[in-house]
Amino acid sequence: MLPMPILNAGIDHFFGMLPAGFIAFDHAQQHEARRRFTWLGAPEGAAAAASAQADKWRADMRRTIACMAGFGNHLIVDEIIVRSEWVADYRALLAAQEVLWVGVRCPLDVLEARERERAGRGAGYAREHFDLVHVHCRYEIEVDSGALSPYQCAKRIVDYLDRRTCA
Repeated sequence: MLPMPILNAGIDHFFGMLPAGFIAFDHAQQHEARRRFTWLGAPEGAAAAASAQADKWRADMRRTIACMAGFGNHLIVDEIIVRSEWVADYRALLAAQEVLWVGVRCPLDVLEARERERAGRGAGYAREHFDLVHVHCRYEIEVDSGALSPYQCAKRIVDYLDRRTCA
């Protein structure tokens, strides 16, 4: 919808760089994953648990994104923000860039249905993160991917950018 190419630098693309078996989203794999990358939701809205390697890797991902933006690339960064320090890190790293913070919301029942259809994720991941993912960030615009199609969500964002540019 936009006239320039935009790179999709979403978290799943970065996960895709890891060798098979080095990422765990499942509590049953928690012990084994301590020596690997693991990202586990935490009950009761507590900060999600991660291995030291996972924390380093996520920080490196943010720096890679900032580097790509610094080279003039337009990016969409699709990430679940579960820690306030990640927002602060992104804001510091991207201070010289124009950034649009977009919140993508969805009802829990829709998320759980999508989770069941998605390979590679254990059940419960959406529920564990539901009350945590929007706590740490203020958005300029929000869309509801449960009520709107991907096209409609993108159109709202593009329309917002057009209004912002004209203002």
